[in-house]
Amino acid sequence: YNQIKGLEITGYFEADSLRRLEVEGNGESVYYAEDDKEGYIGVNRAQGSRLRILIRENKVDRITFYNQPDAKLHPIQHINPSDFLLEGFQWYGHLRPSRPELRAMPRATALWEGFPEE
Repeated sequence: YNQIKGLEITGYFEADSLRRLEVEGNGESVYYAEDDKEGYIGVNRAQGSRLRILIRENKVDRITFYNQPDAKLHPIQHINPSDFLLEGFQWYGHLRPSRPELRAMPRATALWEGFPEE
């Protein structure tokens, strides 16, 4: 699984799609990197105090780390997927809110109408 972790994670939406994530404080990510042919080439594990993830067409387009990140790309043929779970990772797919439920959340309502530019 692609994963992110941090003290505060804020998502920005546009036209019913998640477009950007801002992670503040103790940011960590595990991301399965793909080549142009959509084949997996490796797993990138990174840590930094702040990170931004841009999303295009429901896929990670770019991850930017700030303040001296520590990152390493591990070749896909040398990994054991269980070694790339962030501490405390648990999948709660059954608890994921639907899009209508997200729109009803007070803090999220304004985000659906656009998000701040970079």
